[in-house]
Amino acid sequence: MQDQELEQHFSYIGEELTSLREDVNLLKEDVSNLKSSFARQEGLLKMVFDIVKVYDIERKEIKSTLWEHDRRLIHLENA
Repeated sequence: MQDQELEQHFSYIGEELTSLREDVNLLKEDVSNLKSSFARQEGLLKMVFDIVKVYDIERKEIKSTLWEHDRRLIHLENA
């Protein structure tokens, strides 16, 4: 191989490595964006869970109160 051919090959390899580095940097950016997106989604899901949790507590309290009223009504009807 002549020096000129070797230079061409080395130039090509250098260009390919540069291209690969750019691709890796783009992939890193994509991963970073996905991580931040997942973090936002996790925050939203936590907020939804907290809301559902509050409603569930209220539902249980109402159910308990209704059960207590029914129990008292039966007691009054039997008296």
